[in-house]
Amino acid sequence: MQRWQDVEAFLTAEAERDLCATGEVTPCLVACSGDEPLFAAFLRPFDRGAYVDPMIELLALAMPLGADRLALSLGGRAWSFDDPVVPVVPGTGDLRQRVVCIHLADGTMSEPAIETLVLPFDIQDGVVVWDAELRPGPSESWINQALALSVSARDALQASPAGLAAQAQRCVTLGHQLYLAPAGDARMPAT
Repeated sequence: MQRWQDVEAFLTAEAERDLCATGEVTPCLVACSGDEPLFAAFLRPFDRGAYVDPMIELLALAMPLGADRLALSLGGRAWSFDDPVVPVVPGTGDLRQRVVCIHLADGTMSEPAIETLVLPFDIQDGVVVWDAELRPGPSESWINQALALSVSARDALQASPAGLAAQAQRCVTLGHQLYLAPAGDARMPAT
């Protein structure tokens, strides 16, 4: 990924690679400053639904690095309240549509722009088949609120060079797969 405009394609390609390899999506957070990527991080393993701590650990690195744009991809399931049957049926399984959700927060404006992209898919013979993407607008989820707060209040969380390096190391030690882009690496203290 070379610039912010590539983030949706990058996260979709990474999700597809994960789906082909394991059948699941490894959540990924991308942090950018303007158009320049700072880092991409695949979240450490967590219990189902317990994504809050892993996200906070990475946001605590993104904010002092000066990230004003964030994108997070997650796997999930979607359904409509108009569905004629309950979407999870004992003995039959989960009937909800599998999706990849990409949450985007752009803090380069006075008010952060929040967007959610929903990508329905099926896996057929080991190949991911994407359906038409949906852009339902920003959700009121905790995830979007956390991303918006992080880009709008990024200057409020400062770190010394040693503190920045310690948080990056902490993320790696906890199990995040952290990949610093050249712009992010340049903001880290020399070791």
